[in-house]
Amino acid sequence: MVANACVLSASQVSYFAGMKIKAYINSAKTPTTTIVYKGNMYGYPTAAPTCCLLFERPKLGAWPFLIRNDTRTKFYFDILSGTSTSCPHLSGIVDLIKAVQLDWSPVAIKSAIMTVAKQLNIKENPILDKRLKPADVFAIGGGDGDPIKAIDLGFIYDIQPDDYIPYLRGMGYTDKQVATIAHEPVKCSSSIPGGELNYPLFSVTLGPPQTFNRTVTNVGKGNLSYVVVIVPPQGMYISVVPSILSFSKSNEKVTYSVTFSRANSTGKTGSFSQGYLRYKQEDLQCALASDCGFQHKVE
Repeated sequence: MVANACVLSASQVSYFAGMKIKAYINSAKTPTTTIVYKGNMYGYPTAAPTCCLLFERPKLGAWPFLIRNDTRTKFYFDILSGTSTSCPHLSGIVDLIKAVQLDWSPVAIKSAIMTVAKQLNIKENPILDKRLKPADVFAIGGGDGDPIKAIDLGFIYDIQPDDYIPYLRGMGYTDKQVATIAHEPVKCSSSIPGGELNYPLFSVTLGPPQTFNRTVTNVGKGNLSYVVVIVPPQGMYISVVPSILSFSKSNEKVTYSVTFSRANSTGKTGSFSQGYLRYKQEDLQCALASDCGFQHKVE
């Protein structure tokens, strides 16, 4: 699960395979081994994509340059995994979307990437982590980016720059501190809680019922309607109003509200749980969904 370019002839094995190898070494008088090269093999047809080991969140990245400043080596390619190598992948997806959707804001593009990101692998099973267990939201975030779907989806969650000012004030920052961030004088008379920012994700601490609003913008064609399907996190009850989002024209905005409450007073949920909303287009030709702590996706 870790991509390392080895200068020496080597084979990287799992922890359990390593334990068997050590047991063999300790039990045999003259332990021997052979590394057999069977050619390059690409893909893992039963589990691709899978989260890599480093931070559990990344993709793989490579570049065609010498690994170290040594003219004697012929090792011209390196391959790495990590959050830093996720960045160029996402940057490329952003470029592809921007080339088609010229008038989309950075937030709209981010919304599109998040809402279409896949959380299932090639076999339509949950993406796995390094333990080969279903990866949670902390491992895969929004999921595996899909630029083709992100370019052509139903609706987006947009945020204007000024919307962040009451959001930051709601987090406890003063006007002076917000002005430092905004690089302009700020005099804000209102604030909003963090959960009210128009973002395709909800993060909620269980307690009294909480209601948050979201406004979506139709980037599809003309008359479109979406019916909500709710899969709540364990121990939570979710209600959405309205249950159908209807658009009559392009660029139309529609607001809906989501209320989170405990499913029962004694239920245990553990340290966290996650669920999703799925907005299905009524003609069933496409679906808008949302996954992860409560995040919104387009399938």
